[in-house]
This record gives sequence, C-alpha cells and structure tokens, in this order.
Amino acid sequence: MSKLKKWGKAFKVNHRAFVTIAKEFPHFIFHSIVETIWTSLTPYVSIYLSALLLEELSTNKNPDKLIKLTLILLISSAVIELITKLIGLWEASFYRGSWDKIEHIRDIKVKEL
Repeated sequence: MSKLKKWGKAFKVNHRAFVTIAKEFPHFIFHSIVETIWTSLTPYVSIYLSALLLEELSTNKNPDKLIKLTLILLISSAVIELITKLIGLWEASFYRGSWDKIEHIRDIKVKEL
C-alpha cells in the first residue's frame, strides 16, 4: 500500500471519529475551540503591557504612569491565570465520566464494522 493511500485511509478514520464525537458531545468541540483561542491569545496581553512599561521606562519615566502600568500588568496576569484555571476546571468536569461514554461509543462503532 502506498503512503498516499495510508494517509487517505488514516484521514477517513480520523474524520469519522471526529464526526462521531462531535455528534455525541458537541460541547467538546466548543470547549476545544475556546481553550485553543484562550491559550493562544493570552501571552500577547502580557507582551503588550510589558512593552508599554518598557517604553515608559525608556522615555518619560513618569512615576504615576509606571505605577498604573505595573498594576494593570499584575492584575491582568492574575485575571488571566484565574480564567485559565476556570477553563481547566471546566475541562476536568467535562472529562469526568466522559471517557466511559466515549469508550462505549467506540465499542458500538467497532461492532458495526
């Protein structure tokens, strides 16, 4: 069997598994999308605020603005970490008991083959 046929067969099997899980657990897809977006965007908040802080340090050195930017950076980091933990709890509550359901669906689908 050529590599292209192997890839095609693997794609079909993975696509079928994805569609089956999406039908049975639509919130799984939503959770995955939310978690991916959150995880990919949160580092940019800290980078942007750090850049503002460095710019202020290198130019004006206004103490009031430095304190304000530092507090915003610290508070935003705490809020980001809190939301990340809440998403993790959401994920844990989803997976609690779901694995047995997924294995049951897998067993049914294997028997259908």
